[in-house]
Parts: sequence; structure tokens; C-alpha cells
Amino acid sequence: MTKREKILSCLLVAILALAVVAAKPLGISQLTSLWIGDATATADVTPGANDLYVNGTSEFDGAMRVDSTLAVSGAATLSGGLTFSGEILTPTEVVTAANVITAAECGKTFFLNAGTAIASTLPAISGVSAGGEFEFIIQTASTGGNHTIITGNSLENVLYGGIIELETDTNDDGPSVSAGDTITFTDTPNPGVGSFVRLRSNGSAYFLTGVSHLDGGITPSQAD
Repeated sequence: MTKREKILSCLLVAILALAVVAAKPLGISQLTSLWIGDATATADVTPGANDLYVNGTSEFDGAMRVDSTLAVSGAATLSGGLTFSGEILTPTEVVTAANVITAAECGKTFFLNAGTAIASTLPAISGVSAGGEFEFIIQTASTGGNHTIITGNSLENVLYGGIIELETDTNDDGPSVSAGDTITFTDTPNPGVGSFVRLRSNGSAYFLTGVSHLDGGITPSQAD
């Protein structure tokens, strides 16, 4: 390569470098991928081009924008305000048979969708953090048995709360329980489609609220 050709090549490289820098705000360098932390760590998804993997704690003291899906598999703590501009969807599950629920399913709504009895077993309260919540909604009225929600750990007595009844035949108060272990959605009288029970944990007990369309349709109790 002649001296002239070398000079032209250097000028060309310089022009291309300036074009790349000019396309970005001043001071920003371009990387197609970045791995931060222990090189022997294992990512759940193998990072590729245009990916960032951080093994350890990350701190953002300014604004952060996510233009695609954000998946969080562990606990997330927010100490400031949070604004959503899109949908907020809670996890759901349509239940058609016996269901043993895990603590990892906290926050889920279960739609009970069977004409025969379904037994739903809660996780042991010792494994459910304060704030953990479960909701059960009648999607299909049962005509062949009672749906039940029972506590884990061999029917531990950790249910507290009561049910609001939209229709009452007597002056009796709505059903309630203290140190209970079972919630029953009866098939007769049937509580009605849309009736529900919501359970929230404080770390040592489940506190329940719920609505039954009919008198006696949902009954919390201590069966054991």
C-alpha cells in the first residue's frame, strides 16, 4: 500500500468513527453486549447480541426506560413512585380439578370452573410472606359437590374473617371464623357465579373477605 493509500484509509476510518459518534449523544460508547459480574455465573437466558447481564446488585439513581418486556423472577423492592402507562395484569389460573397451591403463586386469581367439587389447598402459612394474596372466584356453579379451600400443613388453624351475603333470609350475621381451616362454597345453596373469596397473609395467618350472592353459599369454618 502506498503512502497515499494509507493516508486515505486512515481518513476513511476517521470519517466512519465520526459518523458513529455523531449518531449518539456526546460521551456514549457503543457496545453490542455487556456482561457484568462473575464470569462463571449462569444466566437464565443466554445473553446474546444487544443484551446486558448483571450478576449482582444494580443501582439506578436516575430514570430508566424499558422499551420491551421486563421479566422479574425474584423479589423487587420499590422505594419511590411507580407509574404505568399500559395494562396491569395479575396472574390467573382456571381450575378444573384439585389444586395444591404454592407460595410462589401469591397474587394469583383462581377461577373455579367445574360442575363437580374442587379442593384447593393453600400453602403452609410459614412459607407465605406478609402481603401474599390469593383470590378464588366461582366461574362455573357446582351442582355435584362443594368447592373447598383448605389450609396447608394438615389443616392449620390460621383463617380469620368473614363473608358478606348479598341475599339473606334471616337476620343472622354473615358467616365468619376465627382460627379456621376451611372455606366451603356449597352446591346447595349455590353462592352463584362471580361470588368470591380473597385471602391475604400477614406472615402468620390468612385474613379472608368475600361475597356470596346467596345466603349460606360460602361458609368459613374450623373442620379440624
